[in-house]
Amino acid sequence: MPLDKGKPPFTLPKLPYAEDALAPVVSAKTISFHYGKHHKAYVDKLNELIEGTAYAALTIEEIVKKSAKDEKGKAIFNNAAQAWNHDFYWHSMAPKGGTPDSKIKDALQSSFGGLKEFKAAFSKAAVEHFGSGWGYYPSGGAGLIVIILIILLLMGRI
Repeated sequence: MPLDKGKPPFTLPKLPYAEDALAPVVSAKTISFHYGKHHKAYVDKLNELIEGTAYAALTIEEIVKKSAKDEKGKAIFNNAAQAWNHDFYWHSMAPKGGTPDSKIKDALQSSFGGLKEFKAAFSKAAVEHFGSGWGYYPSGGAGLIVIILIILLLMGRI
Protein backbone atom coordinates (compact mmCIF):
# COMPACT_ATOMS: atom_id res chain seq x y z
CA MET A 1 0.00 0.00 0.00
CA PRO A 2 1.27 3.49 -0.75
CA LEU A 3 1.26 4.70 2.86
CA ASP A 4 3.47 1.74 3.81
CA LYS A 5 6.17 3.09 1.56
CA GLY A 6 8.31 6.02 2.49
CA LYS A 7 8.42 8.47 5.31
CA PRO A 8 6.64 11.72 6.12
CA PRO A 9 5.28 13.98 5.00
CA PHE A 10 2.62 11.56 3.84
CA THR A 11 0.35 12.28 0.92
CA LEU A 12 -3.13 10.97 0.29
CA PRO A 13 -2.55 7.94 -1.93
CA LYS A 14 -4.56 7.60 -5.12
CA LEU A 15 -7.47 5.20 -5.07
CA PRO A 16 -6.73 1.91 -6.85
CA TYR A 17 -9.90 2.39 -8.95
CA ALA A 18 -12.32 5.11 -10.02
CA GLU A 19 -14.65 6.52 -7.35
CA ASP A 20 -17.67 4.95 -9.07
CA ALA A 21 -16.04 1.55 -9.64
CA LEU A 22 -17.68 -0.11 -6.63
CA ALA A 23 -21.24 0.99 -7.41
CA PRO A 24 -23.89 -0.04 -6.68
CA VAL A 25 -22.45 -1.72 -3.56
CA VAL A 26 -20.57 1.43 -2.54
CA SER A 27 -21.63 4.65 -4.27
CA ALA A 28 -19.29 7.20 -5.78
CA LYS A 29 -20.69 9.73 -3.28
CA THR A 30 -19.75 7.46 -0.36
CA ILE A 31 -16.26 6.85 -1.75
CA SER A 32 -15.74 10.55 -2.43
CA PHE A 33 -16.79 11.53 1.07
CA HIS A 34 -14.87 8.78 2.84
CA TYR A 35 -11.74 9.16 0.71
CA GLY A 36 -11.70 12.88 -0.02
CA LYS A 37 -12.69 14.03 3.46
CA HIS A 38 -12.08 11.37 6.12
CA HIS A 39 -8.98 9.71 4.74
CA LYS A 40 -7.46 13.03 3.66
CA ALA A 41 -8.15 14.55 7.08
CA TYR A 42 -6.31 11.71 8.85
CA VAL A 43 -3.29 12.05 6.56
CA ASP A 44 -3.18 15.85 6.90
CA LYS A 45 -3.62 15.79 10.69
CA LEU A 46 -0.96 13.11 11.07
CA ASN A 47 1.54 15.24 9.14
CA GLU A 48 0.66 18.23 11.32
CA LEU A 49 1.05 16.27 14.57
CA ILE A 50 4.40 14.66 13.76
CA GLU A 51 6.12 17.68 12.27
CA GLY A 52 9.28 18.44 14.27
CA THR A 53 9.00 15.26 16.38
CA ALA A 54 10.90 11.98 16.37
CA TYR A 55 7.90 10.47 14.59
CA ALA A 56 8.71 12.57 11.50
CA ALA A 57 11.54 10.18 10.60
CA LEU A 58 9.41 7.02 10.77
CA THR A 59 7.27 5.05 8.35
CA ILE A 60 3.54 4.92 9.04
CA GLU A 61 3.84 1.38 10.37
CA GLU A 62 6.59 2.47 12.76
CA ILE A 63 4.51 5.46 13.84
CA VAL A 64 1.51 3.25 14.63
CA LYS A 65 3.61 0.79 16.64
CA LYS A 66 5.54 3.45 18.58
CA SER A 67 2.61 5.79 19.27
CA ALA A 68 0.44 2.90 20.50
CA LYS A 69 2.80 2.65 23.48
CA ASP A 70 3.17 6.42 23.97
CA GLU A 71 0.71 7.90 26.47
CA LYS A 72 1.26 11.36 24.95
CA GLY A 73 0.99 10.01 21.41
CA LYS A 74 -2.70 9.11 21.42
CA ALA A 75 -3.68 11.66 18.77
CA ILE A 76 -0.72 10.59 16.62
CA PHE A 77 -1.73 6.95 17.02
CA ASN A 78 -5.37 7.65 16.18
CA ASN A 79 -4.54 9.56 13.00
CA ALA A 80 -1.76 7.23 11.86
CA ALA A 81 -3.88 4.15 12.47
CA GLN A 82 -6.89 5.64 10.67
CA ALA A 83 -4.76 6.76 7.71
CA TRP A 84 -3.36 3.23 7.45
CA ASN A 85 -6.83 1.65 7.98
CA HIS A 86 -8.34 3.70 5.17
CA ASP A 87 -5.48 2.92 2.80
CA PHE A 88 -5.87 -0.77 3.59
CA TYR A 89 -9.64 -0.51 3.16
CA TRP A 90 -9.40 0.87 -0.39
CA HIS A 91 -7.05 -1.95 -1.33
CA SER A 92 -9.30 -4.58 0.27
CA MET A 93 -12.03 -4.15 -2.32
CA ALA A 94 -12.20 -4.70 -6.04
CA PRO A 95 -14.68 -3.37 -8.57
CA LYS A 96 -16.09 -6.79 -9.40
CA GLY A 97 -15.80 -8.22 -5.89
CA GLY A 98 -15.16 -11.88 -5.58
CA THR A 99 -15.31 -14.86 -3.32
CA PRO A 100 -12.65 -16.12 -0.94
CA ASP A 101 -9.97 -18.38 -2.34
CA SER A 102 -9.80 -21.98 -1.17
CA LYS A 103 -7.48 -21.33 1.78
CA ILE A 104 -9.63 -18.52 3.17
CA LYS A 105 -12.84 -20.36 2.28
CA ASP A 106 -11.63 -23.43 4.20
CA ALA A 107 -10.69 -21.27 7.23
CA LEU A 108 -14.12 -19.62 7.26
CA GLN A 109 -15.80 -22.99 6.89
CA SER A 110 -13.90 -24.53 9.81
CA SER A 111 -14.22 -21.46 12.06
CA PHE A 112 -17.77 -20.29 11.28
CA GLY A 113 -19.50 -22.95 9.23
CA GLY A 114 -19.20 -21.04 5.96
CA LEU A 115 -19.13 -17.60 4.37
CA LYS A 116 -22.78 -16.82 5.15
CA GLU A 117 -22.29 -17.62 8.86
CA PHE A 118 -19.06 -15.62 8.93
CA LYS A 119 -20.78 -12.56 7.45
CA ALA A 120 -23.53 -12.77 10.09
CA ALA A 121 -21.07 -13.12 12.99
CA PHE A 122 -18.75 -10.46 11.62
CA SER A 123 -21.56 -7.98 10.97
CA LYS A 124 -22.83 -8.44 14.51
CA ALA A 125 -19.33 -7.86 15.94
CA ALA A 126 -18.80 -4.72 13.82
CA VAL A 127 -22.20 -3.27 14.78
CA GLU A 128 -21.50 -3.84 18.46
CA HIS A 129 -18.08 -2.13 18.28
CA PHE A 130 -18.85 1.35 19.60
CA GLY A 131 -18.34 4.29 17.31
CA SER A 132 -16.72 2.82 14.26
CA GLY A 133 -18.21 -0.09 12.39
CA TRP A 134 -14.67 -1.20 11.59
CA GLY A 135 -14.14 -4.87 12.09
CA TYR A 136 -11.14 -7.14 11.78
CA TYR A 137 -10.89 -10.87 11.61
CA PRO A 138 -7.25 -11.83 12.09
CA SER A 139 -6.44 -15.52 12.13
CA GLY A 140 -3.04 -16.95 12.96
CA GLY A 141 -1.54 -20.26 12.03
CA ALA A 142 0.14 -21.28 8.80
CA GLY A 143 0.66 -17.63 7.94
CA LEU A 144 -3.02 -17.16 7.14
CA ILE A 145 -4.28 -13.70 8.01
CA VAL A 146 -7.68 -12.57 6.93
CA ILE A 147 -8.67 -8.99 7.57
CA ILE A 148 -12.04 -7.68 6.49
CA LEU A 149 -13.00 -4.05 6.92
CA ILE A 150 -16.26 -2.17 7.17
CA ILE A 151 -18.59 -5.02 6.38
CA LEU A 152 -21.50 -2.70 7.06
CA LEU A 153 -20.48 -0.43 4.22
CA LEU A 154 -20.22 -3.38 1.88
CA MET A 155 -23.66 -4.54 2.92
CA GLY A 156 -25.08 -1.11 2.15
CA ARG A 157 -25.97 -0.25 5.75
CA ILE A 158 -23.89 2.91 5.75
